[in-house]
Amino acid sequence: MKICFIAHCTALYGANRSLLDLIDGLVSHGVEPYVIVPQEGDVTNALRERKIPVGIVPLHFWVGPPGVLALSGRLFKNLKAFPLLVKQLLVWQPDIIYTNSSVIPCGAAAAIFLRKPHIWHLREFPDINYGWKFDFGGKFSRWVIRESGTAIAVSESVKEYFCCHKEWTSVYVVYNGVQSEKIMDQLKERRREIDDECIFAIVGTLHPSKGQKSAIKATAIIAAKHPNIRLLVAGSGDFGPLKKFASEIGIYSKVDFLGHVDDPFPLYLRSRAVLMCSPCEAMGRVTAEAMAASRPVIGYQGGGTPEIIEDGVTGFLYDGSVEALAVCMQRFAEDRGLASKMGNAAWWAARRRFTVEAYAGSVLDVIAHSTWRKGPRIDSDRQKEL
Repeated sequence: MKICFIAHCTALYGANRSLLDLIDGLVSHGVEPYVIVPQEGDVTNALRERKIPVGIVPLHFWVGPPGVLALSGRLFKNLKAFPLLVKQLLVWQPDIIYTNSSVIPCGAAAAIFLRKPHIWHLREFPDINYGWKFDFGGKFSRWVIRESGTAIAVSESVKEYFCCHKEWTSVYVVYNGVQSEKIMDQLKERRREIDDECIFAIVGTLHPSKGQKSAIKATAIIAAKHPNIRLLVAGSGDFGPLKKFASEIGIYSKVDFLGHVDDPFPLYLRSRAVLMCSPCEAMGRVTAEAMAASRPVIGYQGGGTPEIIEDGVTGFLYDGSVEALAVCMQRFAEDRGLASKMGNAAWWAARRRFTVEAYAGSVLDVIAHSTWRKGPRIDSDRQKEL
């Protein structure tokens, strides 16, 4: 079976890291992957290292800052790029066209034009998280997504966002895989005893929606009682405003601003617990990664996060206030044993739910049970499993 994936960007953020994991898992089942990307970048390097065919087509979003000029500009660029996309698809002749994000529409349009099956992988709340607007309105755009193919949502919360309380039988929830079974087992072996230094970590793109400022505030609240506390802030973006804020509230010496990290797992392993302070995280790849590293997570009770964290077992959920976040952090600061116990439970939950093997297998199950099943074919071993 040949699948052409449409990637919306080239940076190795959560969506593309999850795409690479999915491709790695599917290849072992005999899938031939091809990938369309808008330009050269980190993801094209990673794909070529895997010897995956890559096509460069300058596709653009159908969401973004509101305004007639912005909308018309994006529409014009997509209309101009569309023939290039179709031409590349005719060369590759994939069985399925697979759009890796809800923010880019051309894969679905090409699938209709070429009469090919299409899958949406719905990974985000584009207007909620970033204040963007769908170019043709949220209601109409979500209707287009529901009507133009099978869909995979990364959480029940994302599924409901796109369903809008309507019946939609061709959408399935598949949680991202974050490591192979082998690597996850190795991570368990690398787990060390939590030491006296009380380290918390928050990892993600620097943006107000990710809650780094809340993490810094909560650290300040408990720093007087726990002078050994440290907060590690990692991610891409401008650290200037956060550094200024930390300095203004007198906590700068307790915060390490690390910038972007290619491999976050050593960071997780240093930490007593990991923070997920985004109020509307679609799933939270960082949450699942931290759990895979045997670390409990303190997560904002919103979006898909409550589906990942079992409150009081694999971490804590808090109501969004800085004070509640500080209370959860203090519990781990005062009880290393609790952090270790919850971290162990988190690893077992991740091993059961968030391996690449489970992830790829679930996507193949979606393909196998979709209404257009007569077209694509999967390897015989997988057919026997199904």
